[in-house]
Amino acid sequence: MRRIPLHSRILPAFVVMLLCVSVGLSSCSKKEGPPLAAVIVFLAGDVKVGTASTSPRNAELGERISEGDVITTGEKSHATIQIGDRGVTRVERNSRVEIKKLFAAGDGEVFLHRGEVAAKIARLQRSESFMVKSPTAIAAVRGTEFIASYKNGSGKVAVRQGKVAVTAMDEGKETPAGETMVEEGRTAVVKVDEAAPAEKVTVELRPITELETMKIERAAAITIIPDIEKVRVEDLVIASAPAVEKEKALEVKIEVEEKKVEAVEKAERMEQLIQKQSATMEEIKEAFDRIDEISLYNGKVLRGAIIERGKQYSILTTNGTVQVPEAQVRSVRVIR
Repeated sequence: MRRIPLHSRILPAFVVMLLCVSVGLSSCSKKEGPPLAAVIVFLAGDVKVGTASTSPRNAELGERISEGDVITTGEKSHATIQIGDRGVTRVERNSRVEIKKLFAAGDGEVFLHRGEVAAKIARLQRSESFMVKSPTAIAAVRGTEFIASYKNGSGKVAVRQGKVAVTAMDEGKETPAGETMVEEGRTAVVKVDEAAPAEKVTVELRPITELETMKIERAAAITIIPDIEKVRVEDLVIASAPAVEKEKALEVKIEVEEKKVEAVEKAERMEQLIQKQSATMEEIKEAFDRIDEISLYNGKVLRGAIIERGKQYSILTTNGTVQVPEAQVRSVRVIR
């Protein structure tokens, strides 16, 4: 019978996010001890594990995760990590998460470089805290089931149970907006507007969406296994049965809702770039999934994204939107 393998193994942005799940913090000092066992209890698709100094390799079910390890997931891929008996964190698709602390000094901490994580924290000692950091805001979480994401320069914290205190940050400093309390069933959206230097980081509250709720429910269905460091891989497969059933029940609904959300976010991103006075070629390609190359009869070549065709071509370039009469356009080709 194979046992769990025991081999061990910021983004320079102007905002920093600290998601701190805390239950009954006390003023007593935190004693240094051995880190808790962190184990991959479920995975699917393309999941890699590595460190800042080593190449990523394929993750394995039952693998022991150490401080400093980086988990990366691809399209249609995810991984769930259990940290001792404190809880589980599900790393969603297209995400990159770094394990920072494993409660050796009373704190658990992961850094979300990109993507999304959903967490269920079952229990913490009075002097412990669990943190998820990403380039968005500071959120002190009072509850046990939540989801946090960082994509395209903005972040979200959705709460299914309890409360979350969200504080927007600007270059590592608290903004004048102060603290925003996110109640159960609500979502905080942290946005960055570079065109508004006086208040470029804002926090907006809205009701939690059906998609966010389903993703949290999916993570909440994961069983927290006692004595995780001693559990066999075969036992992990058995214990994952409830989560697998929940995954199957929600899979189609989540996929449909994700496509709707992605379409809306894509349209918003396009509109933001169009309104800006300038944009990088990388930003244009990310928003429009292409770069158009327009050759004119006068020999000039424009690169960007065509946003309108007709008698007049509107082309979003790195210097803003350019208007070109159709009669001047010699040819157009798409650069992927």
